[in-house]
Amino acid sequence: MDIFEELWFGSTLISNQICNEAEYKKLLNKMSDCSELLRESLFENEMELYKNFEDALEEYSYFTDVYAFKMGFRVCIEMFFDINFLNNKKA
Repeated sequence: MDIFEELWFGSTLISNQICNEAEYKKLLNKMSDCSELLRESLFENEMELYKNFEDALEEYSYFTDVYAFKMGFRVCIEMFFDINFLNNKKA
Protein backbone atom coordinates (compact mmCIF):
# COMPACT_ATOMS: atom_id res chain seq x y z
CA MET A 1 0.00 0.00 0.00
CA ASP A 2 1.48 3.38 -0.95
CA ILE A 3 1.27 6.54 1.18
CA PHE A 4 -1.74 7.90 -0.72
CA GLU A 5 -3.72 4.72 -0.08
CA GLU A 6 -2.67 4.76 3.58
CA LEU A 7 -3.89 8.34 3.95
CA TRP A 8 -7.10 7.64 2.03
CA PHE A 9 -8.02 4.52 4.01
CA GLY A 10 -6.93 5.99 7.34
CA SER A 11 -4.05 3.57 7.94
CA THR A 12 -1.70 6.52 8.42
CA LEU A 13 -2.82 9.45 10.49
CA ILE A 14 -0.60 12.51 10.50
CA SER A 15 -1.77 13.39 14.01
CA ASN A 16 -0.44 10.07 15.35
CA GLN A 17 3.03 10.99 14.18
CA ILE A 18 2.85 14.39 15.90
CA CYS A 19 1.49 12.97 19.16
CA ASN A 20 4.65 10.96 19.72
CA GLU A 21 6.78 14.08 20.11
CA ALA A 22 7.66 15.15 23.65
CA GLU A 23 7.05 18.87 23.05
CA TYR A 24 3.56 18.18 21.71
CA LYS A 25 2.67 16.02 24.71
CA LYS A 26 4.05 18.66 27.08
CA LEU A 27 1.93 21.34 25.43
CA LEU A 28 -1.20 19.16 25.58
CA ASN A 29 -0.63 18.51 29.29
CA LYS A 30 -0.15 22.23 29.96
CA MET A 31 -3.34 23.09 28.06
CA SER A 32 -5.27 20.42 29.92
CA ASP A 33 -3.99 21.55 33.32
CA CYS A 34 -4.81 25.19 32.59
CA SER A 35 -8.25 24.30 31.32
CA GLU A 36 -9.01 22.25 34.42
CA LEU A 37 -7.86 25.03 36.77
CA LEU A 38 -9.93 27.56 34.87
CA ARG A 39 -13.01 25.34 34.92
CA GLU A 40 -12.73 24.94 38.69
CA SER A 41 -12.65 28.71 39.19
CA LEU A 42 -15.59 29.64 36.95
CA PHE A 43 -19.18 30.28 37.92
CA GLU A 44 -21.98 28.50 36.06
CA ASN A 45 -22.69 31.30 33.56
CA GLU A 46 -18.96 31.74 32.91
CA MET A 47 -18.57 28.00 32.38
CA GLU A 48 -21.06 28.08 29.50
CA LEU A 49 -19.12 30.90 27.86
CA TYR A 50 -15.85 28.98 28.31
CA LYS A 51 -17.38 25.83 26.75
CA ASN A 52 -18.50 27.91 23.77
CA PHE A 53 -14.98 29.30 23.46
CA GLU A 54 -13.47 25.79 23.57
CA ASP A 55 -15.90 24.59 20.88
CA ALA A 56 -15.06 27.55 18.64
CA LEU A 57 -11.33 27.01 19.18
CA GLU A 58 -11.65 23.33 18.31
CA GLU A 59 -13.55 24.15 15.12
CA TYR A 60 -10.98 26.80 14.17
CA SER A 61 -8.16 24.32 14.77
CA TYR A 62 -9.89 21.75 12.58
CA PHE A 63 -10.24 24.19 9.69
CA THR A 64 -6.64 25.40 9.93
CA ASP A 65 -5.36 21.80 10.08
CA VAL A 66 -7.36 20.82 7.02
CA TYR A 67 -6.23 23.92 5.13
CA ALA A 68 -2.57 23.29 6.04
CA PHE A 69 -2.88 19.69 4.87
CA LYS A 70 -4.49 20.74 1.59
CA MET A 71 -1.82 23.36 0.94
CA GLY A 72 1.00 20.96 1.79
CA PHE A 73 -0.49 18.33 -0.46
CA ARG A 74 -0.91 20.84 -3.27
CA VAL A 75 2.73 21.97 -2.98
CA CYS A 76 3.86 18.34 -3.01
CA ILE A 77 1.88 17.59 -6.17
CA GLU A 78 3.17 20.74 -7.87
CA MET A 79 6.76 19.77 -7.00
CA PHE A 80 6.14 16.26 -8.31
CA PHE A 81 4.91 17.57 -11.66
CA ASP A 82 7.70 20.14 -11.86
CA ILE A 83 10.32 17.45 -11.25
CA ASN A 84 8.74 15.10 -13.79
CA PHE A 85 8.49 17.92 -16.33
CA LEU A 86 12.18 18.79 -15.86
CA ASN A 87 13.20 15.14 -16.12
CA ASN A 88 11.14 14.65 -19.29
CA LYS A 89 12.53 17.86 -20.77
CA LYS A 90 16.12 16.62 -20.25
CA ALA A 91 15.42 13.28 -21.94
